[in-house]
Amino acid sequence: MLISWSGIIIKEVANMFRYVLSICLSFSLIGCGGSSGDDAIEAVIEEVQAVAEIDPNIADLNRTRSANVQFVNTSLDSMDYFINSSTSTSLLFDPNNRAITNNNNEIISKTFEWTKTDSIRASLGIQDTNSQTQQAELKSITIEDTDKWWAIAWRNGGELQDDLMLTALKRQPSAVNSVYRVRVFSQSDNTQVVNVNPNDIQIISATKGIVTKYLTIQSCKDDLSFNAQSVDLCNLDISKSYLLITDGSNLLLTAEEKQ
Repeated sequence: MLISWSGIIIKEVANMFRYVLSICLSFSLIGCGGSSGDDAIEAVIEEVQAVAEIDPNIADLNRTRSANVQFVNTSLDSMDYFINSSTSTSLLFDPNNRAITNNNNEIISKTFEWTKTDSIRASLGIQDTNSQTQQAELKSITIEDTDKWWAIAWRNGGELQDDLMLTALKRQPSAVNSVYRVRVFSQSDNTQVVNVNPNDIQIISATKGIVTKYLTIQSCKDDLSFNAQSVDLCNLDISKSYLLITDGSNLLLTAEEKQ
């Protein structure tokens, strides 16, 4: 998906045109020592190329930037995800702004590309695929070149009748050899997360809709629990880092924090 920024393009083209025009006027006023019109045009091109080499902003103008978003769905329903640049005149939930559709407990990766600036401001939204009556949105997030994001569709309370929610957070890989590294995202308040290590017991409270700090898990079985419910991580790969999503007691989904 290429996000275009017409205002920036027009400004840069106008500046370049003014510069080229001034060079052309110089040639017409002082002459080119008997050179033909083609020679004059070639000289202008060389001047413009020289400016581009001197000014890194001009040379970098058309470089493609990109960011990756992992769309995660734990909403118990099929979801359409929408993204729209802040400079666009279209509505966020315009069909042309639909990025992907994914089912419950599904993760889909998509890379977005743009030019002209190292960061963009965008709106992000979700809408249930079937009835198209439930929506949630984030009106403005700043996306930087090379960013890696999670976009999580979830329910405020973990039940299908609960309000639809959308959270965006940056991926933060934190792998450590021979252990599991996990962050916890809870759909319910006051989720007690207990991590039993050989030398101590770590207890934290996960706030609804806010990811926790990283925990280091030594053993895949019985070391981690949510509200006294044991969490089995033995299907995960050791020496990797993960985002764990819970309804407060049950582990709903695991997603690797990839680079």
